[in-house]
Amino acid sequence: MEDIDYSRDSWKTKLWQFVKFVGPGLMVSVGYIDPGNWETDIQGGSTFGYALLYILVISNILAILLQTLAARLGLVTGRNLAQQIKNFYPSKINIVLWLLTECAIIATDLAEVLGTAIGLKLLFNIPVLWGVIITACDTLILLLLQQCGQRPLELLVLVLMFGVTICFIVELVFAQPSVVGILSGLIPTVPAGSIPVAAGMLGATIMPHNMYLHSGIISNKASRDIVMAKRLNLFAFLDSMLCLNVALFLNASLLVMAAASFYGKVVVDKLEDASAMLNTLFGSGASVVFGIALLLSGQQSTVTGTIAGEIVMEGFLNLKFSPVLRRFVTRCIAIIPAAVTIAIVGDQGASDLLLWSQVVLSISLPFAMIPLIRITSHDEMGIFKNHIIVWVIGWCSVVFVIGLNVWLIVDVMAQSLGAAPKWQLGLCIVGGIIFVGFMLFIALVPIKPESSRIFFKTDKQKIDELKEFRNGRFEHNLARSLKCRKRFHDTVFVFDK
Repeated sequence: MEDIDYSRDSWKTKLWQFVKFVGPGLMVSVGYIDPGNWETDIQGGSTFGYALLYILVISNILAILLQTLAARLGLVTGRNLAQQIKNFYPSKINIVLWLLTECAIIATDLAEVLGTAIGLKLLFNIPVLWGVIITACDTLILLLLQQCGQRPLELLVLVLMFGVTICFIVELVFAQPSVVGILSGLIPTVPAGSIPVAAGMLGATIMPHNMYLHSGIISNKASRDIVMAKRLNLFAFLDSMLCLNVALFLNASLLVMAAASFYGKVVVDKLEDASAMLNTLFGSGASVVFGIALLLSGQQSTVTGTIAGEIVMEGFLNLKFSPVLRRFVTRCIAIIPAAVTIAIVGDQGASDLLLWSQVVLSISLPFAMIPLIRITSHDEMGIFKNHIIVWVIGWCSVVFVIGLNVWLIVDVMAQSLGAAPKWQLGLCIVGGIIFVGFMLFIALVPIKPESSRIFFKTDKQKIDELKEFRNGRFEHNLARSLKCRKRFHDTVFVFDK
């Protein structure tokens, strides 16, 4: 138990504590600007102009909420989300949730592989297939950096993100977007055919593995002092809000650049086409900057994807794999389908894979959101339990995400109704029913922690604990009194005899 009186800290001390604290939000924000975002943002901007800009804003608000809850879970309980799901949910549900999370991590890694490969093609004219194979080499660099601790990784990510930000600012200068168009894009509209792209943008912006990542890397900063615990939770909120708003700026820059450059001229659904059009419109400098930013984005996302994979594996299964083996398996699972698809279909297959990997992330998102909201609303959180307003907003966000995914399934079915075989339509219907049914199940099934440890009890919990203690003492004293009375009765009975 810490015996330092943190309530006497000056504002300078608090500011320095916040500066030392910043880092987890930066690591998490990387996932919000990975190459998967590029594909969906550019496609959304070139196809629908500024109309889907509000999707990015809503996604960012939801991201700040979810990442703040994930950070609170790690700081208050000292456990990450995977460990707490295993602690609260039945074992069979844990296995399903683990598999869904692994699928989301593989989809994320697939986006990183394809983004890096496309970046290599744009800069050095390396075929995408060879670029996919070359991406396996970044594993060795990452593993060397991991041996140095978390802070060097955070500094690396900061440098890469700074480079991406500079590139995006340069692209905006080239594009010269319309301020009126940007403001009009903040008004919610649903253009025809925009649902798959909107779902992809949502899945690319709010990534399931980031909730596991945030709760894991921040748990080592937990404090058992009530004053410091409240301060750290405030720091986590400010850290998340600051870094995720930077990520929002970068995502919005992509969509705005695409809308200003391509909308009404050409529909761009491939990153290579975007680079070529930038070269045509603004010269070779714009396409080179675009390629550099894409390559840096793919590399920084690799760092956080690997750490999240380790947290998920250890949390759900309590298995500690070698980082080399873990990274090798995950990267191979991502590389094999990418390489096979590109070899058969060509580079167009890479772009399609990149878009649909983000749709997979969107579909898997509720399976991380629902447990997170339920666990942070449980009495296990003590005084840090979700307020009723946070609880309502959290469940409204879940309904929004589920509604968008159901709309996506219905939209895909409607488009395929005339051409697709009946077995595909039947499979789609069954998949949709299973999807909604399982979400309702994990949302309604009773949860109870196997091992309870409440560090910051509410007044009600303290009173209940005191009552339980007093009742226990009363029952103990009553049993002892009855036992003594029985002994006395037996002694008197023998004496009378």
